[in-house]
Amino acid sequence: MKSLESFKSFLREILINNDGDIKLREHKDIILYAKNLGLDERKLSKLLQEINNTINWNLIEQQKKEPEDPLKQKPSKKKTVGDKQTTAKVEQTDESGKPAGMPVKAISIITASRVLLAVVIVFLIYVLIETANETNQSEVIMYNYADVLAFRSRPEIKNDNIIENISYGTEVKVYSTEQGWAKCALNNKHGFVASEFLLHKKDFTELEVIFGDSNARQLITKTRYKKAILGYFHSKHIMGNMPDETQVAIYGTIQNKEKWQFLLLIRPVDTTLFFTAE
Repeated sequence: MKSLESFKSFLREILINNDGDIKLREHKDIILYAKNLGLDERKLSKLLQEINNTINWNLIEQQKKEPEDPLKQKPSKKKTVGDKQTTAKVEQTDESGKPAGMPVKAISIITASRVLLAVVIVFLIYVLIETANETNQSEVIMYNYADVLAFRSRPEIKNDNIIENISYGTEVKVYSTEQGWAKCALNNKHGFVASEFLLHKKDFTELEVIFGDSNARQLITKTRYKKAILGYFHSKHIMGNMPDETQVAIYGTIQNKEKWQFLLLIRPVDTTLFFTAE
């Protein structure tokens, strides 16, 4: 170092390495160098103060706190055991924390598998939520009052979407009704039936007791006739032959109504359906 500028750079480096604390008595080389440049100790102290004031100590402090760049190769540490010298290998890592020596293809495969796993987890959560929502839907128990009713996979009249045919009196769980179709469940299967052929338990029970026996019920097969008979009983405030315990279960109390029924009378010549009161 032969110039004042190089001497200033030298002093700046020493100040930074010593956190601004330099004891000139311990640095005779600095004093000697200053004398060669014509600087006495007073001028040297003043120069040190000026350089110290130009240093951004906050920035230097922040840089010291920053972690070491993981991409930089760490030197191997050697240690001696007895007469043998061994080397402790320090694994170099990249920015993601993986060993720097790992092939790019292997990293890509690991990343792809994680993405696939995340997709599967999200799908399973979606299925669980949908299942919970369907389970939480309000179920209404209803009954088929048609002789035969198609249970379909989708809400449209097609021959290829019939899951099975259900018989009169079959109980189904109805979740919702829209545009003439009831979304329901039957035997752990989900599908759709025409909602016009379903009755609530109260109405179905009232319809059942109107007929005196199965023969009378089977004689009237049209659902519109069954619905008309049920409507007539409601309008006339009469009921079928319903046992007292059934009345309590359906209405909460015994009803004070006249009881009428349809019975099938079979004669040698003809068959007659007649109306009888209790």
